[in-house]
This record gives sequence, C-alpha cells and structure tokens, in this order.
Amino acid sequence: MKQIRTNKLDDQDKIAPNWYSWLFTKQIFLIFGAVLIGACGYNKIIRQRYKVNHHQLPHARFINSSAVEVIKTLKVSAIKSNPLIKTKNFKITYNVLNNPKLTKSQKLDKIVNAVVNLTKQQELPLEPLSVTLIDIKTQTISGYHQHVPKYPASVVKLFWMVILEQYHNLYIVDNNNYSHQNLVNMILKSDNDAASQIIDTITDTKTSLNQLSESKLATWLNKRYQVNRFFEQAGYKGINISQKTFPVAEPKISQPQGTELQLQNSQNTGNRISTYHAARLMYEIVTNRAVSAPSSQKMLTLLKRDLRISTWKNNPPPTEGFNAIENFLGESLSGKEIIFASKAGQTSTGRQEVAYIGSKDGRMQYIVAVFGCSRKYSESNSIFPDISRLVFEGMR
Repeated sequence: MKQIRTNKLDDQDKIAPNWYSWLFTKQIFLIFGAVLIGACGYNKIIRQRYKVNHHQLPHARFINSSAVEVIKTLKVSAIKSNPLIKTKNFKITYNVLNNPKLTKSQKLDKIVNAVVNLTKQQELPLEPLSVTLIDIKTQTISGYHQHVPKYPASVVKLFWMVILEQYHNLYIVDNNNYSHQNLVNMILKSDNDAASQIIDTITDTKTSLNQLSESKLATWLNKRYQVNRFFEQAGYKGINISQKTFPVAEPKISQPQGTELQLQNSQNTGNRISTYHAARLMYEIVTNRAVSAPSSQKMLTLLKRDLRISTWKNNPPPTEGFNAIENFLGESLSGKEIIFASKAGQTSTGRQEVAYIGSKDGRMQYIVAVFGCSRKYSESNSIFPDISRLVFEGMR
C-alpha cells in the first residue's frame, strides 16, 4: 500500500508566497494612497496660494494628477497664446490676501508729525502730502493722509512688477529674456516703453490710436481692469493701476489717446494708490511674502540702489534718463552703511517714492512712503532728501 507522506515544511512553503504577496500588495496600496493624498494636497495648496479656480485653467482638473504635471500642462498650453487671460471669467488674485498686522506707535507718530512740521516750515501745502512709515522690527506703523488714494506717477510700476512676477510663476507669461529686459528697464530706468509692453502682456490689451466701439471697448476695459482686481481682492481698496504712464514710443504718443483716452474717460481720473498701498507692497516684498520668497528676493534685488555718490551722480545724465537718487529719499543717505531699495516717480505735478531702508546688521529696518502731489513738491529738490534724513535720525 502506497503511503501518502505529509510534510509540514512543504505546506509552509506553499503558504509563504501568499503571505509575501499580501504584504507586497498592502505596501503598494499604502504607497499609492500616500502619493494620491500628497498630490491632492499639493494641488490644493497651489489653488489656494494663487487663488485660481480649476475651471479657469485649461486641462487643470487635476484631482488625481501631480503638481508637476499641472505645471507642465500650464507651461505647454498657456505660454504661447495666453489662454488664461483670454478666458471670459479670468481672475487671478495677489497671493497675500490680508493686510499686515501692524500696531500704532507713539515713536513713529512723533517722527511722522516731525515730517509734517518740516513740510510746513518749507511752505509746502499739506493737503497733497501723504506719508506712511512702517518699522519692520517692531511691526508698528504711523501715517499722515496715508489711506487717501493719490496719483503715484512711476511708483505704480512696483505693482506691475509684482503682477508680472506672479504671472511668470504661473506660466501665464513666458519668462524669457525679452520679458526680463522689459522688467529691468521698467524698474531700474523707470522706462515707460518697457512698462507699456508689460501692461500689454499682463492684460492682453493693445493701445490703439483709434477708439473702439462700445461692445469692443467693454471687452478691452474688462481685460485692462484685471490689474486692479488682482490687488483689490487682496485688500488693496480704492486702487487704480490700469492706466499707462506717458510718453510712450509705440504707438508714439505723449498723452492718452484712442483706447487709453477712452479708459481714462471711463474712470474720470488717473491712476490712484495710497502711501499705505505702496508701503504695504514694499513690506510684503521685503518680508518675502510677495508671490513667493524667491520672487520677493528677485524683486528686492531689482529695487536696490547704490547710494555711493560716484555711482548715482549724473548717472544717467540728466538728459538721458531718470535719476532715482538725486532729489529723492536716497540722496541724503549717501555714504551710510545701509541697504536701500526704492521706486520713485516724478511729474510736473508731483513727486512720489516708497523706500526700504535697513542697516546691514539688521537692527534697523523700516519702510517709508511719501507722496507730494502738487507742483511745489515737484519743483522742490530738497524736501524728499530732508524728509529722509529726518526719518533716518528718528529711526536710529
């Protein structure tokens, strides 16, 4: 009789592969689940950070796709034709949604009051004057007429720079050498032509010498107003940064004409921001909050100015460009061991500037914005340097 031999070891060998298979399958599911959760979470962060709804992005219903694939999709589909900008309900908001939590300060109040008294002593009108002073180290603030929107001249270019940088990060606008050079020229030289091309790019509009029909104008205005909505939805109330600065070379005009005149007439005013708006945005750049930390550092680098007299005196020559130091806040700080970053503007009817001043040891860091919106401020070559000297001594 043939015996049937039972081997327990053989039975265990048959069971073992099933056990390993089950363990392997479980690990696969765990890894897949972790990747899925991570991708969904990362996509949510992207949407919240840039305030972009999924239906506003082409091919961007990416619940189950990774953030890397999202960026690739955007880069391929968005750069060439700006499809996001051409979307009817296109809306992207500045990433810093709330005003900074700053408290009032008697020390800063004293400095701002001294600025007002200095202005009065120089027989300059007080109504056109606005001042905002922020101490970054103590997170305190003071101001004079600081929430009154006024004409910012070329200080508005600070805001266009931030929009362009966020669009670069979202791949809405191609970050090529041409775009970068326009940005450099707009900030360092305060070049109106470069600024004009940047506005055209970020709003998908073109300046036309011919006026548009009512229906076409409505579409054109909606696109141009996007620059206002970008900041309004982040708490920049009463802001208007939709109008170009003149003169420009393409088309060659020295003042608003055609579509630009239609835009101005529809608003019954020019660009408007407050010194608080300007100081807040500079604060967010300096504290690495504007767009992203790397973007903030990039923008701050563009805004930094060399205060050595040998560098800025007659550079550029008076007939060839805008000198952002002479007769402005940086002039009286020349030779001091500080970091100075600013955006200034001037027209025949005013002088405006926002600046960051910091000691190299980091113990003193403050932002001051001054708008003097009258012809007397434009004609005074001493008031801004005097104000800056007074504030610097007070902050030390």
